[in-house]
Amino acid sequence: MLTIELRPQAVEQEIQVPCFDVINRFKSVVSYCHEPCYNLSLLHVQMKNVGLSIYGRLGNNVMQLLDAIYYCNTGECKKIVYNLGGGTVNHEALGDIGSILPFPFECRLPSGTEILFTNEACAKPLPFNASEQYSFGPGSSLPRAVDAFSIKDSPLRLKSFNKDIKYFGRLFLKACLQKSSTFNDAPFQSDDVALVHLRGEDVFRKYFNHQRAVHPGYPQPPLSYYKGVVKRLVRKKGISRIILMPQDYMNPVFVPLWESLKSMGNEASVELLSVGLLDTVILLLSCTYLISSRGTFVPSFGSLSSRLKAIVSFRDFANFDTVLSARKIKTILIKDQAASYTPVGTWNSSEEQIKLMLSYPMSSLDFGKNWKK
Repeated sequence: MLTIELRPQAVEQEIQVPCFDVINRFKSVVSYCHEPCYNLSLLHVQMKNVGLSIYGRLGNNVMQLLDAIYYCNTGECKKIVYNLGGGTVNHEALGDIGSILPFPFECRLPSGTEILFTNEACAKPLPFNASEQYSFGPGSSLPRAVDAFSIKDSPLRLKSFNKDIKYFGRLFLKACLQKSSTFNDAPFQSDDVALVHLRGEDVFRKYFNHQRAVHPGYPQPPLSYYKGVVKRLVRKKGISRIILMPQDYMNPVFVPLWESLKSMGNEASVELLSVGLLDTVILLLSCTYLISSRGTFVPSFGSLSSRLKAIVSFRDFANFDTVLSARKIKTILIKDQAASYTPVGTWNSSEEQIKLMLSYPMSSLDFGKNWKK
């Protein structure tokens, strides 16, 4: 049996993963560009083992797991090992996953692919040859699942992938519920619940005089985005319950947004929930509408959800557009029609950027017309 092993990369120490340049070896098979056209079935005949390095934290980790599951639906590999033990460990990733899943956690997907989450130290790495080692992530040549969906893939293969993801999402939710001291069952039984997620500390810490830099690629949406979306969900889609779920209280839009929600009167029931990571994941996997902050965390669990009907995002879906589409989850994109908001790649949580978050006019946004029930 061929195996994909996912090993988290160290936070402080960069690991160089041997990665054979498949493009040079199989130029007749693979064309790698912004609009890729791959013949993965031919490529996988050549590949025997695949090593995956995990980058980032939980949202990115789920994205890479989706990549691995998709790969297993396109090739001969039928086992994924998510190994958090041994060698140099990404302690942040271990903390994220360890607070959610019991170890060891294993399952077999409908396609026959086996997944194992383990924190046991390996005596030695899997016997990958340098010419066969492969890495998903920055600088990788192999397309991620989010890219691979641009391929004219067979309906049967996409159906198999969707069944795998839906099945795994349900198992993931069940495992989370077993660990939770808050929820015994999925918390939302009705179909008219919208959850608003606010990202917090990690993208605002510089503004609060923390020394550690923030990621420049994550400018958070303005207050007007959240207010405009909630208004349309309530008045045009008939949503009767709005839940505001901040990661913490460091997002500057939190206070004015909460005040705005409370002022909605009898239009909708509004609630404020501040919970830990485990219960946050349960809520994300249980609601029917998601209003996303910027990042991979919300759309990654949206992709795993069996209940989600629609997800709303500002400017883009963090590369999850095609996966969400394949899952038949409706995507509602709010555009910056004035093109005057903080550009992606320039975010540093400066005072000027924070002021823009709070003052950016609703008239500068294009909410589209995709709000029918």
